Amino acid sequence: MGNLSLQLLAIIPANLAYGSWKLFTVGLLSYRGTVIAGNIIEMNAGPGVRIWSCESATLSGNTINENLDSGIHVLESELVTIQNNEIKRNSSETGGGLRLGRMALGSVTVTQNTFDGNTARSSGGAIHMSECYLRIFANEFARNRAAAQGGAIYVSPGGQILDEEGNLLPIPDTCNSYTENKPDDIYYE
Repeated sequence: MGNLSLQLLAIIPANLAYGSWKLFTVGLLSYRGTVIAGNIIEMNAGPGVRIWSCESATLSGNTINENLDSGIHVLESELVTIQNNEIKRNSSETGGGLRLGRMALGSVTVTQNTFDGNTARSSGGAIHMSECYLRIFANEFARNRAAAQGGAIYVSPGGQILDEEGNLLPIPDTCNSYTENKPDDIYYE
């Protein structure tokens, strides 16, 4: 029921056993106005950042590297802004850099981030999204990989990608930059 701010921290755990350490799980207390800014979040066995059932949250100016179950995992939250972050070399089954799911009640804005070298063993090297609206613009996607589809972005049924004004993202996407993502940049299921 209150605000939470985490700023200027280095979050680098020594124990990499799955689930042994989590930076952030919001939702049990229904936080709003949560801000995570200016942190280094790396080498976690779970997601680097997990946002769950949050009324509103902002991730800004963070370095999110080498986490083993997505760099960022957002689930069942309302208004989430992810901006000006470096999201690099994270891996997961789906959504190596960012995994979004069950967000029908709200929306996510992803802007001015660098997604570089993220991998997915299935789909969505940089971003995997399902059941949500994603407003995405002014991001860089480079060298992200997925074993199946969506080297940069994978959109499953129930998901829609929008531009800065809230219109459907044009095909081909002219709102973000893409370099060497494999096997493709954006895949719509």
